[in-house]
Amino acid sequence: MELLSLSGQLPLDIRLFYEGKGGCPEEEDVEVFRPFAQYLNKCSLRWHTLVLDLASPFLELIQEEETPNGMHCLSVRCTGGSCYLLDITRSAPTQLLLNRGVILGRDLQWGKMTVFHAERFCLEEIIRILEAAPHVECCRLDQVSFRWPWDPSQQCVTPLALTDLDINFSSSDAARHFFNHFTLPSLTSFRSNFTSWQFADTSFIPFLQRSNCSFKLLELRHVEVDNTDVLELLRYATPSLRSLCISVEAATDGTRQCSLIDNLNELFSAHLTLDDSCRRPVSVEPILPYLTTFKLSMDAVWAVIYNRQKERKVIPPKLDKLIPGLFAPSARNEHLPLRPLHLVEIICGPFERTEAELPLLNKDSLDYISQLRRGGIEIDLKALIWKGCHEISATDLCELSQEVEGEGSDVERV
Repeated sequence: MELLSLSGQLPLDIRLFYEGKGGCPEEEDVEVFRPFAQYLNKCSLRWHTLVLDLASPFLELIQEEETPNGMHCLSVRCTGGSCYLLDITRSAPTQLLLNRGVILGRDLQWGKMTVFHAERFCLEEIIRILEAAPHVECCRLDQVSFRWPWDPSQQCVTPLALTDLDINFSSSDAARHFFNHFTLPSLTSFRSNFTSWQFADTSFIPFLQRSNCSFKLLELRHVEVDNTDVLELLRYATPSLRSLCISVEAATDGTRQCSLIDNLNELFSAHLTLDDSCRRPVSVEPILPYLTTFKLSMDAVWAVIYNRQKERKVIPPKLDKLIPGLFAPSARNEHLPLRPLHLVEIICGPFERTEAELPLLNKDSLDYISQLRRGGIEIDLKALIWKGCHEISATDLCELSQEVEGEGSDVERV
């Protein structure tokens, strides 16, 4: 309290957290906190940033005595497995971060909010918040859930200002109903986790068509290697896309070949397909012609086969064709790459350090990558390799390929 009294009329940036056993406060701790909360409430006019990481008995003591003048950020996380009805109702922060255990009231001020983050909220609550917050530009929603009964008469929500969306769903039902009830015409950045939903189970493509948005950044996390929905999305993705990030996981049964990886090269080179009758390129619109950044992460993505003696053999993902596919030339000029890529990052593994299991690059690929690097393009290829039972190291794949193959290529070191 002494520090607060010495702050004069300066804006207040305050973070409060409780580290008691199990997060559940003792009654005497709450009583010790009460005088501080009362003093803090008297200073509510000067609240600028308020971060509350507390159990509900503490949170219930914090209320505005005066409406904060220009509150920037309010972050509330209810700990200890308790629930808290958000009672800071007059604050109109530009940034609002709500985590588990927070229950929303009805008289909340959302008019100035431009950034909204929420964890473990149901879709109905998300719809209500975004309907009341017309100026939200950046939205991160983690573990969006869905609960029955659902009112099918709910109208489509169109947050016109929303440009950046990072959303993870806890079920395919939540994903399907979200994409059915939102239209986002201004969306330029989209990130999502594919663990619990796929396009086939949702109305995602109709959502994109209805929104008619121009993506510049697309990040797809935890995609299974045989997910053909991703290929469909990349075919549909707007030409404006500049940055593509894909995180790939092994297929459910663990034995299928890395079909998504194999098909990416074909997809990126589709505009070069020749017509057998005239040996000229087929009229196919190039995929992602303005792409500048490509990032691919592959976690345990490989095929496993067994011979007649039931000996296990690992077939690693083939990267030799992916790089040329990304840098495929335009149909009009075979010496000019179609895409203005300046950054390619690929990381895969973990692998045992054996030549049979590593996704090694051949000499032609090494020389081609060296040529691209000399042209100013940043290419970072990493393989995760087991060093022991519990330790993994990231190794430059070009250098490793040189070492294992014993080639004399002049590949530049990263």
